[in-house]
Amino acid sequence: MLSLAKWCDDNKEVVYIVSQDGDLKGVCDNNPKTLIYQEGVAEFLDAFNRREALANYVQSILKEKAGVVKNAIKKQFESAGFILHGECGDVEDVLVFSVKIENPLLVTVEDHYAIVEMTAHVECKANVSYADSNTGYYDNEDDRYYFRDTVKKTIRREISFEIEVEIEFDVAHPPKDAELTVDLGKRNFNVDLYENHYEHV
Repeated sequence: MLSLAKWCDDNKEVVYIVSQDGDLKGVCDNNPKTLIYQEGVAEFLDAFNRREALANYVQSILKEKAGVVKNAIKKQFESAGFILHGECGDVEDVLVFSVKIENPLLVTVEDHYAIVEMTAHVECKANVSYADSNTGYYDNEDDRYYFRDTVKKTIRREISFEIEVEIEFDVAHPPKDAELTVDLGKRNFNVDLYENHYEHV
């Protein structure tokens, strides 16, 4: 059972256990998000259908408030931290052109709360400036470079990364009334100067 619980946790799945075994109930009680214990078939069908109804309601929320999610991603991404890779320099003035979201995965659903993971695709541009390593020279005695040219340019990139959306709702109210919190995770992105992507770290 512990192996099953771990598999469910790793694969974001939920398993219903129909049994009257006290030991199995104890395992399920210790893993309430992945193993759902029911004493009989009737209880299982009731719980399963209720969860399916909640899942469908959450999907309607995501459809209704897709624009809210995209705007939150845009705002958080543009204010995130960025680290230039490939040269020693800076990344500034990141501007998002478009955001796409796909592959919503319902991780947790309860009577008034849900967590959904999904993939975000962000198309954006950024101004970068760096000291060109192909110019200047290195002084061994001073342990530093001299007379390096500074390069300034704008690069356009696309990034794909996972986000988490927390949803608070009341099924008695329409989906538009739900409250959403969008989390991009860590707030730094590596920017590879010579590759067509940002790397989320």
